[in-house]
Amino acid sequence: MISKNIKDVLPNEILGEDVYHDQLLLVNKGTKLSKRTIAQLKKRNIEEVKITVDISQEQIDPMQQTPNEISELLEGEVSVADTCKADPTRDTFFQALSFVGYEYRYGKILNNDEDIQFLLQLFKDMHQDYELMDTLYALKDWNHDNFIHSFDVFILGTLVAKKLNLPHLERTALGFLFHDIGKLNIPQEILHKDGKLTYDEFELFKRHTMEGETILNTLGQHHIAHFARSHHERLDGSGYPDQLTRKELSKELNILQIIDTYASLTLKRAYKHALPAQEALQMLMQDEKRYDESILYSFIEALSIYPSHALVLLSDHTAATIKQVNKHVPTLPDIKRLDEDKVASLPLDFSVTVSKMIHFQATTFQARYLAFFNALMKGDNVACSEAFSYLIDDLKLEEIYTRIFLPAYWKSVKLFEHREVTEIEYNNSHDGLINLLAQLEQEISALNHYKLNALIIMEDHPTYQVPLKIVRGLLHCEYISPTVIQSTISKSDLKRCVVKNNIQDICVIYADDTAKQAYKHLRSNEMNKSYKSYHELNQLFEDITAIENQSLKFYERLFDLSCTHVT
Repeated sequence: MISKNIKDVLPNEILGEDVYHDQLLLVNKGTKLSKRTIAQLKKRNIEEVKITVDISQEQIDPMQQTPNEISELLEGEVSVADTCKADPTRDTFFQALSFVGYEYRYGKILNNDEDIQFLLQLFKDMHQDYELMDTLYALKDWNHDNFIHSFDVFILGTLVAKKLNLPHLERTALGFLFHDIGKLNIPQEILHKDGKLTYDEFELFKRHTMEGETILNTLGQHHIAHFARSHHERLDGSGYPDQLTRKELSKELNILQIIDTYASLTLKRAYKHALPAQEALQMLMQDEKRYDESILYSFIEALSIYPSHALVLLSDHTAATIKQVNKHVPTLPDIKRLDEDKVASLPLDFSVTVSKMIHFQATTFQARYLAFFNALMKGDNVACSEAFSYLIDDLKLEEIYTRIFLPAYWKSVKLFEHREVTEIEYNNSHDGLINLLAQLEQEISALNHYKLNALIIMEDHPTYQVPLKIVRGLLHCEYISPTVIQSTISKSDLKRCVVKNNIQDICVIYADDTAKQAYKHLRSNEMNKSYKSYHELNQLFEDITAIENQSLKFYERLFDLSCTHVT
């Protein structure tokens, strides 16, 4: 038996002594060390271990490894595709798997060679239909991210369908692979937008479901066309394009809806960061009315990745709560047994694991919003930012203003007026909203291709800063570039400003009639002009918060236009 630095330990070497961390047994003596176990020891800052046998590292055949070992290879040590050059389809399979098949996303779901071979053979069989597969590779050329996403859904969805013993597995797998084929007919600027979609953009994006159905029917694939059309439907009827409900949705579609959402949340895209697996699962569990709970539980158990705060049963038949999940090693969470006070980490040798989920208490949008608002009032910028990011995930761009910013602003003002919060808390909320609004405006403006320029003239007063930023943001959402002047302006200065900024519309927002009179020189027929009191502006804000699932037409409402001249 010899001592070795953990950096020098090789796979297949035998551990000579038990390894402990903070009095917790991590790995038993006699364990044959895998790459993953060695990696976990490194993450726990174990610097040295005792080794009984020094076995030289052998050349590893990727097809003989468990998926966890495959994922290690895919993270940069060896390219699996390099071992498969004789078969182009096999190459494509493993190259695509290299983008998605990491343990921090897949957990234990792809845990044996039999499943890998099964999926590979399915993928090869699909290539017998050359015209169909040419269409899939056209999607790859059009948008590589969507091709990888489709492959990801094929892998995960097929494994779940297989686990649940669904019939017609080959047809279902094909439907999963082609569910997003309609994005071939969606403009690149929508698919590649580096930010949230507006209502109008989302309406265009939604067309991919019906476009996909048409493409598959044209190719003679009538038996899978419904996967393309209905993968964004939801059990509660909130999906699209047909607002189907639970009784109208098959088990295959229920699987697809869950896997499609999970894959989208956990893969990095041009327009968003990837969420850790446990956070994505937590978001799915929050929407319990939209997804089939039994299938979602089966998926979670297949991954062996459990969301924080879930009540679970351990393999030693004790119940525990998931306390914390390491996003890099989500299958080894920190847990707290119900009969103990301390939090413990599950052992690295998997001698104790999570067997199944017993319960998860979902929090409503209102509860999550309250957590955001409380952090806002306390001036806790970190907690506020985290809660805000979580809150807006499923919202359209305009909804961030109508469902978060405006209600938070109104509530803070009302509480302050009724002396239910201190001036410090009110100022915290005011400053926090301004910071979030400024960040969002910066993100939107960096992406926009503006259609026209508008001028907003208003009084410079701290009370009006949040409403002004909301006005600016809503105009940005509709591709209107706003220039703001917060002081009385002379006729000559106004003319220079209009020429310099190519202004087409002017809106004066005033506190009282005296302030309105200061801008009477604007009355001419040279351009569109609008006058709004703060009371009228607040009424406009109230009107748009009642609008759901359609464009707010805020620009038209602000400038009193019966029809827009934006082209």
